[in-house]
Amino acid sequence: MLGRSTQLTSLVTLLGGQVDDDPFLPMTSMSMMPLVVVYGYNSTGKSSLVRLALQTLQCMSSISFTALIDCTTIYSRRQLFTDILRQPDELSATLQLQPAVDGYHNLNFLGFLQCLSKIASNKSLVVALDNVDHLLARGMTDLLSSLLRLSHELHVPVRIGIVLVTRNISARLHKMLAEHTPAYVHLPLYSSGDIADILVLQLRMWRRETPFRAWVHFLHSVFEHDCHDWIDFRHRVLDLLPLFDAHYSPADAEDAVDKAVHKQLVQATQTHVKAQWHQSIGPRRGVPHDDAALNNDINLPRGSLLLVLASYLASFNPQESDMAFFTTAQRSKKKRARHDGSEGGSTHVEAGSIGMLVRMRLLQRLSLWDELDDVKLRCLADYDFVERIAAQLDFPIQHFLNR
Repeated sequence: MLGRSTQLTSLVTLLGGQVDDDPFLPMTSMSMMPLVVVYGYNSTGKSSLVRLALQTLQCMSSISFTALIDCTTIYSRRQLFTDILRQPDELSATLQLQPAVDGYHNLNFLGFLQCLSKIASNKSLVVALDNVDHLLARGMTDLLSSLLRLSHELHVPVRIGIVLVTRNISARLHKMLAEHTPAYVHLPLYSSGDIADILVLQLRMWRRETPFRAWVHFLHSVFEHDCHDWIDFRHRVLDLLPLFDAHYSPADAEDAVDKAVHKQLVQATQTHVKAQWHQSIGPRRGVPHDDAALNNDINLPRGSLLLVLASYLASFNPQESDMAFFTTAQRSKKKRARHDGSEGGSTHVEAGSIGMLVRMRLLQRLSLWDELDDVKLRCLADYDFVERIAAQLDFPIQHFLNR
């Protein structure tokens, strides 16, 4: 796994796997941590890392059974019990039993423990819960707490290890983990070298690897702070890939960097990026300069417009306290405007633009400043503004509103 060999080794070791290749060492599994937390930003390879670690443990015969659960598809406790039990049950997999007759479709917690004891009695089991934050958001905090206590409180005759996979350790999850002593495996953002390795492999740039890596490093220095993650950066690279092909043809490719050609490629890339930037934020040509037209025109990058829609869909019903606050603030502004009525007519001209800027103050942090990972967003834009953005992007926002 590119860029994640250290984290993979750490996770396999924490789960009791033998990672040393020395043939003189005894082939005995190490002690398995009962709880491991794997966390990292979006698109850092958390799910792939855990899946590869479980496969490695099974190949080493260090773990008898494994179960990988995607919590985004879990909406009830019984569904979680069913998904955990069906993966290690060799009999169900061999006979290909239907879900309705395997006996796991309608279990409570006690029935889950009984079935688990029969399947994996005196054996080791690793249960990985991917996107575990969804369980907390859906009111299954007590269920998760019970699963974390399986190994040392409920006296189940099964050697169990729990792996929690999450984007960030929220305050609720941190409070739950405080009762235990988990081991942590952090997946940092991919470096420019890691991204270059991945893109060379995905785009099959082996014949032009050296100039392509130099170009990717240059693009990373340009888009490092504009891209959400490396997936977004890959879209930028694919968009600009014709420029690279124009300077380094695949037909007569040489794995060497020509300084003159690389300089021309860098200049062409900068020119293209600047042209795209001015086209996305610049005023439209041929449109008369009208204040009403300026208020209805939205000259923002596509990513910003999608951010507006995402924040509105996340919370399009402002809280009552917010509504009261903004209503009171608006009344005080009107009172001050009445007292300062001696100003010129420019106030009415700028009112529309100021109103647009106020509506663009979209996001507000609800958590403390030191809890940057636990961020919740609220959208303060009105529906008319959001509807115009959705119409511009051809986004069916009506299908996603929870009304």
